[in-house]
Amino acid sequence: MIGVLPCANLSSLNVVDNAVLFGLDIERLRTNTNIKPILNHYFSANEVADLIALPEALQRQRFFDLWTLKEAYIKATGEGLAQSLSSFSFSFNNNHVFQADCFSDMAPSPRLCRHDEIHFSAPVSDNGHWICRFGRLTDTYRFSICIGMNGLVKDNNEKSRDDAAKQVNISEPIMRLTSLAQLVAV
Repeated sequence: MIGVLPCANLSSLNVVDNAVLFGLDIERLRTNTNIKPILNHYFSANEVADLIALPEALQRQRFFDLWTLKEAYIKATGEGLAQSLSSFSFSFNNNHVFQADCFSDMAPSPRLCRHDEIHFSAPVSDNGHWICRFGRLTDTYRFSICIGMNGLVKDNNEKSRDDAAKQVNISEPIMRLTSLAQLVAV
């Protein structure tokens, strides 16, 4: 999976080069992964409580949804596994498990969860503005995207930082399946 994030107007806003953060992850749902020991080590208490409240048949799906979200976030921050995965959390409206419409036997088509179904609680040290989305590529593959704006501008004026963060428009992702040959040709 490759993500491209165009950032057209940042220089006019006096935003530093690393102010926009972007991470994505894709995972295959694996039936042989023992998720129980991983939950208590890498997930927040709220994430674990929500997951175990689900029927057992949906717990594995939620586990891999959370895992892709967490991976996308730590990739976006650039901290990787140096950051505690339990220091931030994701929750879902009414503890709903996203179910994409039936996938056809045709070529895969990404199905993105609605933006209002997922909520992100950032670590205390993170003052960024984030959009985090997840979805399904097929019944087996799920993916997540995290796009953040950390509000850094070239001067240290706090008002300027806040104004710049508000002016950067992070729109909803547009997803397209393409081959590597098509991507290189562009």
